[in-house]
Amino acid sequence: MANSGSKNPVKILRGGYEDFSAMYPFLRTQKILYMPQEYDSIQTFPCEVLPGIMYIGSSKQAHDKFIHKELKIRAHINLSHEKDMFFSESNTDTYLHVPIDDTDDADFTSYIDKIVSFIDTNRNELRTILVWSSNGISRSAAACILYLMSYYKWPMRDAWRHMRSCKFMIRPNRGLVKQLAKFEEKHLGKQITDIEDPNY
Repeated sequence: MANSGSKNPVKILRGGYEDFSAMYPFLRTQKILYMPQEYDSIQTFPCEVLPGIMYIGSSKQAHDKFIHKELKIRAHINLSHEKDMFFSESNTDTYLHVPIDDTDDADFTSYIDKIVSFIDTNRNELRTILVWSSNGISRSAAACILYLMSYYKWPMRDAWRHMRSCKFMIRPNRGLVKQLAKFEEKHLGKQITDIEDPNY
């Protein structure tokens, strides 16, 4: 597959096509072959981090009505400076705005408790959450990794691996990684992940 130009690893679906069709009927297609120009018009969906609970996406996906309808998105965490077209800042139950830049000196740590609490609350209310940032690969990935570390008490390396299995191209910036490492040390009582190791 890689020799044919694919940049994404091939995954085997547990339960096969029947289970996939039942869970995601809007993603089914009868089309087998696509012309190169048709690939540009294919709509991509947010990636599922926790089944039926939490997705990670981009601002384009966060502003798409069809995606919201099909995934039943009921809450947002917006980790960008962009405005949200579905939720109001005054509705703190279903909308959390974390207006940080995607830079190494962005203060992510100040929002850690709010992010974890927001996801916990919406999980308990059975609301599906979309965590998004401009491109959906850095700030939103850091927020998802943070929650996995907090909820499952995973070290950062395990949360990172889970996120990479959900969305291969995640890449939180170096400043966010350092703040996640500090959270790991505080949350687990010691630093387990060596962030200088490129294979963590």
